[in-house]
Amino acid sequence: MSLPNDNLYRETRHFTAWVKERQPEKYYLEEVVRNVTGQQSVPIGDAVLSTLDTAVGCETCGELFTPLNPSTYMGLNGVEIY
Repeated sequence: MSLPNDNLYRETRHFTAWVKERQPEKYYLEEVVRNVTGQQSVPIGDAVLSTLDTAVGCETCGELFTPLNPSTYMGLNGVEIY
C-alpha cells in the first residue's frame, strides 16, 4: 500500500501502510458487533471480495497515481469493480 507523504498530504502522521501484499488477517469483532451479526471475526487487509456475479477490490487515492498500482493487478485477476 502506498500512502501520500509529501508537501500536500501527510498520511503517515495518522496511518501505517499495509505491508502484507495480498494477505488478509483475521480481525476479531467487538462484543456488540458479534451479538448483532453472529460473526466472531472478519478478514481485513489486502484482499478481493468475490461473489458469484463479480469481484470487488479497492485502493487508496494515493495508490491510484503510483506505478503498478493495485488496480492493475486486480484488473488482470478478474476484479470488475474498484
